[in-house]
Amino acid sequence: MRSRVAGAYSTVNYGIRPIGALVGGMLATVFGLRTTLITAAVGGALSLLWLLPSPIPRIRSLAHIDPLPADDGTETDTQPAPR
Repeated sequence: MRSRVAGAYSTVNYGIRPIGALVGGMLATVFGLRTTLITAAVGGALSLLWLLPSPIPRIRSLAHIDPLPADDGTETDTQPAPR
């Protein structure tokens, strides 16, 4: 399952790069290189703002999370980890 997720991530990541290069080139042509690079830097820094209201910054340990059952139809031990 992990390799499928990694493959999907890589496909999306490498597939979107040419589109980003085209958009960046068009913006640099229209607005100038300095303005485009400053806009990209600010946008990259602000892209982390969506994490602030999420529970991700407050997670300190994953021990309290129950493991997911196997999806292949076989029975597995799904007892939570001791605390």
